[in-house]
Amino acid sequence: MAVFVPVMLIVILTPLTFSIAAGIAISFLAYVLIHVLAGRAKNINTGTYVIAGFECLWLTTPFI
Repeated sequence: MAVFVPVMLIVILTPLTFSIAAGIAISFLAYVLIHVLAGRAKNINTGTYVIAGFECLWLTTPFI
């Protein structure tokens, strides 16, 4: 289930946002968030957290 939701987000959000990068970024963040909320944060690599942080910045900069 932790992998199914981000994959479905890619499939749904990529055509809706008209951006492959936005669909991948949102699903990647969902993957990290699901693992953290499920208590499996130790299973995620440090580099994954760094990439997720950059994606948060990338998604929020158009609103600043």
